[in-house]
Amino acid sequence: NNNNNNNNSNGPDVLPPSSSSSSSWTSAFIDDETLERILSHWQRHFLPSKDWARGVGGMFLLLQLLITGCAVHIDLSMTAWRSTFFNVLQAKDVAGFHRQLWDFMPIAAASTLASVYDGYLTTMWDLRWREELVRDFVGLWLSDKSYLFAARRAANGPESEFEGLPNINIDNFDQRIVEDTGIFASSSRALICGALAAAMR
Repeated sequence: NNNNNNNNSNGPDVLPPSSSSSSSWTSAFIDDETLERILSHWQRHFLPSKDWARGVGGMFLLLQLLITGCAVHIDLSMTAWRSTFFNVLQAKDVAGFHRQLWDFMPIAAASTLASVYDGYLTTMWDLRWREELVRDFVGLWLSDKSYLFAARRAANGPESEFEGLPNINIDNFDQRIVEDTGIFASSSRALICGALAAAMR
């Protein structure tokens, strides 16, 4: 009986959090202004515009689709060539063997060109996307003298005006911005291109 009473008394303490507490936890990390900035960045990066500096992500995405489509056709051609090549070897057809070697040359050239251009496109997309992110974050860092706030926070420690904020010394913020935005750009590009390649193959 005592155990049952203890379980009943402890019951309310282990209830799952309510939706209001969950929403307040989410709003503590992603507010409306941050969400609006994220959506604005994605729109600026992917949607076409008259401004040459906007919509580069959409252009790179279309080129990546084209390269992926070419790679799929090259793989199909390579599969068909391999089947014919082994049939020729099994039949010991010398003339057919030489024809297959000549047929292989354009396939190999197309595969090499597609691979080289895919690497170039990947690098350029990462650089352009990182450049946009760096400009955005540097603008946030320099706006409203945020760097002075961080410096005072690190130097003075937790005071009344900084109550509730972590006491973290931010050093080399420029390097952190460049490295973190580079990681985000390359990871996002890899996920997008990987999903598209998996869908097309």
